[in-house]
Amino acid sequence: MTRRAVTPVIGLVLLLGIVAIASMALFLAGMTLAESTQSSAVDQQAEQSMAQLAASADDIASGEAESSAFAIRGADTAQVRGIPDAGQINVTVTNRSTGKQIFTIEEPLGAVVYETRDGTEIAYQGGGVWRRSPNGYSQLVRAPEFHYRERPDPTITFPITLMRSEFSQSGDVDGQLRARESIRRYPDQPNHFNPLQDGSVLITIDSRYCSGWENYFDHYTDGSPAEGCDDGTEDQLVIQFSVPFQLDGLGSGAMLDGGSGDPSNFGGINDSSEFGDSDDAPSATPMVESKLEEARSSGQVLPDDAVIDDAGLYYADGNLSSGDVTFDTTDGDIEVASDQYPVVDGNVSIEGDGNVTLYISRNLVDKGGGNEQIGDPENTSQLRVFVHSEVDQVGHKGQNSDFHGLLYAPNSEVLLFRGNNNASGALVAEDVDFGSTVFDLDPELANMSFYEELGDAPFYYLHISETTIEVEN
Repeated sequence: MTRRAVTPVIGLVLLLGIVAIASMALFLAGMTLAESTQSSAVDQQAEQSMAQLAASADDIASGEAESSAFAIRGADTAQVRGIPDAGQINVTVTNRSTGKQIFTIEEPLGAVVYETRDGTEIAYQGGGVWRRSPNGYSQLVRAPEFHYRERPDPTITFPITLMRSEFSQSGDVDGQLRARESIRRYPDQPNHFNPLQDGSVLITIDSRYCSGWENYFDHYTDGSPAEGCDDGTEDQLVIQFSVPFQLDGLGSGAMLDGGSGDPSNFGGINDSSEFGDSDDAPSATPMVESKLEEARSSGQVLPDDAVIDDAGLYYADGNLSSGDVTFDTTDGDIEVASDQYPVVDGNVSIEGDGNVTLYISRNLVDKGGGNEQIGDPENTSQLRVFVHSEVDQVGHKGQNSDFHGLLYAPNSEVLLFRGNNNASGALVAEDVDFGSTVFDLDPELANMSFYEELGDAPFYYLHISETTIEVEN
């Protein structure tokens, strides 16, 4: 046979081989796609089963049912486990002014976990359903029963569900959910009351499904992650809510400890019964600390200039106490947070129609200070000074300063005046000692409203319940 006669045969064989290989590749790709589609459908079925289990648990937690049947359907090779110590939750309410814990609970969350051969997990935990990929990333399948309502009164409602059964089974699982215990956690006693006047709620969740929890709080509530899953402890999420600082008027404009004072020290008060009680005034401490933190991290450093004319928040690292300063508020309000001593050492004047607010954690003036005039006597409503509760006194014995504005220091003694000074505005203090100086009260400041959120989602009302559920498999 000649070489010319053999060549077509070889070409035909090669063509048939290529067709066969291509057909096999298409067949294998089709098999892979079919298996992937089937696996996806089975996983969706498992997700739906877990969502139905979660709905049944919600009915039990809300008291609508004492028990409920469930069925988990998925791959025959999947493993379904009850893990009573999977994850942990801690809810702590703290008085931000004193640092004292008002309320705390810490419990293992537990979980029911459906796990496939490739390591994918679909889990019911804490009232929600979560999907965890083999690479460790988790996402939300069904939201937990955490409710945050911002208006009209910011409220947190958190019915915590705990799973307390241990089991392991392959393939389909049928069982019964039953309530072991259901209790109200907050409010549950006289000193656990609503609305809260001063405090924060920290919700700490340790979970394999941390990124799913974080995504939920980030996108579906206004909770502020104080610490994300990747920020601190591995697989730990910390969410914070805070009671905002709010003033709705100051009565006559003078509030002192016990509501008692000398009317002769105040222009605008004729009887001692007209004093408000500074014990009823919310502490400025959480707001001062929040503003200091914000100013340090994202505010401007206050320049050592005689005139400050840019609106916004500043951190005073000592420049405010280097001499006279004028705040030009033509472009908007100016805020200054300071932890330096003294805060001011010279005259403080205001131009424009905006307000100047100082948040301070040290004494306002230096000992033996001179003749500072702090604020504008023609418009006292433009200056507000909020003082941290750790500042025992504002000013010193024999001080010779003029002050015109709101001095809000419910935990401090005010000693700014020797007796021949000018003072006007509004005053909230624990006590005063300023000789014969008469503090002229400004009705506009006395009726002022002031609202400041503390960097977190606000809340006043807190409702927490806890239901322990057992699985009868």
